[in-house]
Amino acid sequence: GVTGYGEVSARLKTTGGSHTALSVDAIADRDAIVYFAEDKEAVWDLRNDTSDGNKFQLRYHGGVAFGRRYLTVDSTGNAGVGTFYPDEKLHIYEDSPGAISYGIKLDNPASTAMTSTGILFKVDGGGAGRGKGAIVYERKDTWNRGDFHFLQNSDADPDEVGLADPVMTIRNNGNVGIGTSAPSSKFDVQSSATGGRLCFFKQFSASNASDVIRAETVGGGNALSGSSQDGRGVVGHSANDFAGYFNGDVYVSGSINPAACSFVIDHPLDPENKILRHNCVESPEPLLIYRGKVRLNGDGEGVVEMVDYFDAVARTEEASIHLTSVGRPFLTGAEWNATFDGFTAYGDPDREVFWEVLAERDDPVVRQMTLPVEEDKGPDNKLCDRGKLLNPLAYGYPEEMGQDYELLQGLTGE
Repeated sequence: GVTGYGEVSARLKTTGGSHTALSVDAIADRDAIVYFAEDKEAVWDLRNDTSDGNKFQLRYHGGVAFGRRYLTVDSTGNAGVGTFYPDEKLHIYEDSPGAISYGIKLDNPASTAMTSTGILFKVDGGGAGRGKGAIVYERKDTWNRGDFHFLQNSDADPDEVGLADPVMTIRNNGNVGIGTSAPSSKFDVQSSATGGRLCFFKQFSASNASDVIRAETVGGGNALSGSSQDGRGVVGHSANDFAGYFNGDVYVSGSINPAACSFVIDHPLDPENKILRHNCVESPEPLLIYRGKVRLNGDGEGVVEMVDYFDAVARTEEASIHLTSVGRPFLTGAEWNATFDGFTAYGDPDREVFWEVLAERDDPVVRQMTLPVEEDKGPDNKLCDRGKLLNPLAYGYPEEMGQDYELLQGLTGE
């Protein structure tokens, strides 16, 4: 017998075929138990536990009379490791406060390329194969270093998912990739699809004024950047507020194409209650303006020297000079010097004149970027297609005729 458990009896029975069975028959309401002992001390036992429904258990004693439940299978097929009450097909329980508890360890001891271990998911039955989803850990370097892959196979066939089907990868260095198994940044999303968004973020709370996405850098580099080969690098839209808001300097290396342009400041006379808006001066040519005041000498002449870079940025031969007498009107005139880097103003002796020079900008950058004043709409015009309008409501057309109508619908839809 086993110490503390009295005499134990069992029968070996041959069932007529090649099978030999060990039968343990307990009286009603008692557990049928098979003990594994050392020097008559119980170490392990297998039992049918009748105390709370019939449960098959593997217990370890180690000197504890009642035993520790290491494996339990209940009458529904639920299996528990470390728990007497499994509530799922596999229920693993370990009470390890203040420590990491690894309920499962998957180990593939091979060390060749693409050695992996993981979990395969299958939901439709249907015979062999057809496991279309998996979570895999792939060995990539020594000391068990590797990458996690979330795999999905969308093919309608019996083939199981493999390492060629990653939809998301978490690299050993912490980089996360969606659509790529080799993410080169902390969050790398790639897609070869011809339509649809790569990412979509939406804040449902109307009272939440926090950022949906926030990018910040404490050193050099760009906190946020956008680039496109043939489309728009960045698009912003707001139904009731600014589509873009910048607190700081803004630099644009290309051209700006606003429908209207102005500056807005706090009103100098009532800064707490009003704003002041001035519209920008507009012209079909890129116009430069220089102005000042000069006093004429005793001969009625005054020499004005232009800035030293005037000839480098302006079409000087066509620059115009405009004079206004200070005080009582008198006749005035002006002429450029031979090098167009200054001019002489004429008028009454010992009087003053205001002067203004208007010149078309003519430097290498503006020559490269200046666009025609009038353009035909169409496929070669990146601003607007034929039959569409940039500002349809201003001309009495429905908003559906706007060039950006479909784009805006895509921005506001899901």
